[in-house]
Amino acid sequence: MYRQIALEQQLSEEAAVLKHYQLDVIDPNEWVEEPENRKSGRFSQYENAPNQNNGTSVDSARGDERWSLDDTDPLGLKKSVFADYAKHNALDTYESLIERTQFLVGTKTFNPKLFLRKVHHDTSFNDMLNGADRLRSTLDQKSEALKNLVQDNFDRFVSAKNTIDTVYNEMKVKGLNEENEYGVRGLDTALTEAAAKAEQVFGPVLVNRMKAEKIRSTLSVLEKFKFFFSLPSSLMESLKQQKYDVVIRDYKKGKVVVESTLASETSDNIAIPASSSLEREGDDSALAAQYRKVFDKVWAEVEKIMVEMREQLFKQLTEPWRSMEEQEKTINILLELETVEDPVWHYLDSQFKYIIDLLKESYKEQLDKIEALKQSLEGTIELKEAALHLKRAIKIVNSKDFDSLTSSKDMDVQIWKATLNIVKSLSDLLLRCLPDFWKLSKSFIEGKFQKSPNVLSTNRRRRQAMDLRKVEQCQNMAKGVIDLYASLLSDFFRLAPPEASLNNVVGAPPQTPSFLPTHSDSVTTCYFLTRIVMEMSDCVNDIKSINMAPEASGALSTLIDETRWGFVEIICNARLKLQVLGLYRTMRKTAASISDEYLYKIKGAFLDSLYAYLDGLVHLAFSEYSPLEPIDRESFEFIYRSKIDPTKMDSRILLTISNLANLKQLLIPRIVTQFENALRCSLSEDTNTLNGIVDQLDGILFDDYIKRKTTIVRDIVEKGILDGGIDWYNISKPTEVHSFVYEALLSLVLVHAEVGDIAKDLVNRTLSCLLENMAQHCLETFRKVTKFGMGGMLQATLEIEFMHQTLSQYVTPKAQEILQAIYTTIEQSYDPSQGSGNLKSELSSVKKLLIESRKSTSLQFLCFKKPK
Repeated sequence: MYRQIALEQQLSEEAAVLKHYQLDVIDPNEWVEEPENRKSGRFSQYENAPNQNNGTSVDSARGDERWSLDDTDPLGLKKSVFADYAKHNALDTYESLIERTQFLVGTKTFNPKLFLRKVHHDTSFNDMLNGADRLRSTLDQKSEALKNLVQDNFDRFVSAKNTIDTVYNEMKVKGLNEENEYGVRGLDTALTEAAAKAEQVFGPVLVNRMKAEKIRSTLSVLEKFKFFFSLPSSLMESLKQQKYDVVIRDYKKGKVVVESTLASETSDNIAIPASSSLEREGDDSALAAQYRKVFDKVWAEVEKIMVEMREQLFKQLTEPWRSMEEQEKTINILLELETVEDPVWHYLDSQFKYIIDLLKESYKEQLDKIEALKQSLEGTIELKEAALHLKRAIKIVNSKDFDSLTSSKDMDVQIWKATLNIVKSLSDLLLRCLPDFWKLSKSFIEGKFQKSPNVLSTNRRRRQAMDLRKVEQCQNMAKGVIDLYASLLSDFFRLAPPEASLNNVVGAPPQTPSFLPTHSDSVTTCYFLTRIVMEMSDCVNDIKSINMAPEASGALSTLIDETRWGFVEIICNARLKLQVLGLYRTMRKTAASISDEYLYKIKGAFLDSLYAYLDGLVHLAFSEYSPLEPIDRESFEFIYRSKIDPTKMDSRILLTISNLANLKQLLIPRIVTQFENALRCSLSEDTNTLNGIVDQLDGILFDDYIKRKTTIVRDIVEKGILDGGIDWYNISKPTEVHSFVYEALLSLVLVHAEVGDIAKDLVNRTLSCLLENMAQHCLETFRKVTKFGMGGMLQATLEIEFMHQTLSQYVTPKAQEILQAIYTTIEQSYDPSQGSGNLKSELSSVKKLLIESRKSTSLQFLCFKKPK
């Protein structure tokens, strides 16, 4: 029974649907054009609507039959009463329909005045009279037709009247009055009890049916919008896997579903001409109203997930360890999400703060290390220890083993390494962060992050508003990073513009900068200063290669200039003058910008360093030998092999003279040329002055050495000639060369050996000078002899000639002149009256004796023999 009721109810509903839409089947397969009578029925939608003008019901003006009445002109003057009206009123609005019903004489709302004013406003009077006659004729015809109708159906009217009277009489007889509800109280009671019983029996069934319908409807919606309802879980899963492109795609798809499904309801004030459209939108509105809360809840969850995603992506932009490619991808994703905050600017701002903090943190960390090292280096250092450090540094430089210098355990080297590290760390940070920062800034300035047309159209106004400011803002941030880098290094090295340094050329001596280790030697200091300048220059060149605006990178050029001039100032004003040329090898590119005052100061420091070096050489030659380190086996073997005894002054002097010669011939021309090329200046006059000083020092050292050696020879000669017991007047004819001559020559052999072992190039110079001095002493001594006899004259001649021939290769014009003077002196002091014999034969015998003496001493004086 229940199934039958449900089936009947379903059939009735289907029938209502078929009737409403005038369909043949419940599931049509093709569209069927709507019949004209169905279209005319649309106007019935407006009959039940309230009058918007006066608030009265349209029922007073309605008549379901009015649209079937004849709309011809009752006066017979026009085909239709609506002919002229349609020309001026094209749309069928609700007000126009109400007004048009007043033109039809068959309606209760017919208005004669309005009819004449609207329909026949242009009809002539004669036509109106003819129309009136025609209307009277028509009315007469209709009255006659009505009379005929009553006559034809008179029996029916009588029968109906009798039936009504009979029913009335029966009601009066049976007492059917208002008190007993005209006899239907029992029926009403029975129907009420039946309704209650039906409600009790069929109520739960209907309720369950309604629930089932709701469940079926819900399942249908869930199936239809399966993607939308599973969207939160799918977004969470994609978000965990960092599939942001999938998240954006699904989010946009879900957004389309929401916008198409939960559209705003159509306003009731807008007339819709098609009833089918009204019904369809009514169904959509019902769907939206029924499921809006569910859809809103699901979409709220989706928006919550997207908010979390945006926060996560914005957080990623603040993570500096991520690569630039990854950050650019993140920015593009956020741009696709059309965030309120600009992701590019968010990244640039966070990256700028990160770089600033990183530079400050690195600087403080390195500075603390340097301060800790300096505290451990407190105290003074002995001069000998400082010299020992310098010696080791020079040895390393000569061997070009700079790794040994940087790996030294000396505390001053450790401080220098920490100082170099503070520059390297800041430079590395700048090169690691700034290029990527500027690359993204340029892309931001050029609008390369507006690839999506949707994003571009949505954010165009905001982007265009920022175009005027973002270039300056990006440049200011980049400039802020560079300024901080330059400021930190400038503060650490106490840098100042070159003009400020030049103001100190004349005046009180400047103080030593605080960053210099107190125990550092000149070589180590200049090496690390050069490394620091090179490190800064490399960093500046790399930064300039990324084509930043000059306003942003201008501080780097200033930093390099101030560093170079500051370091030169340090070298020029301290004990490091010897190394000024080494630093300026790194400054050739800026030599053209050196002012005359600064060039003068550098030249002065350069020359002073050479003068100090020369003065040190002379000082070492005349000072007592004091080795910096105990002589070990290796040093002893070196001294033994080189035959140079540094404990002897003669050895030190000869070595110094040799070094001066090498300095004048090789070193000074080379370093002067390098200086001139580096600074594009001329040192010709200064070089002549420098060479003159070298010659003076050479003369001082050589004269001191010759003086002491000459003293030995002079003593031997004077003792042999004057104090040797020789009677030059009565001495017999010579039989041999006197021993003092051998002794004098042997002293020269020792000199030859000493000079040859230390400075072979000085042998000729030394022996020639000694020969001149020895000859001069012989001349002075022989002049003290009053007279020479025959034997004395021959003996003196033999000894001078033996000396002359033995040292023949060292005879200079001056020596030759002195020797000739000796022969003249002997000849002048010879007394021919003393002795007998032929002088010529005696001289021949002396010559033979000379030859024999030369042969017998050839091995002793082999060193004096001229090499072939």
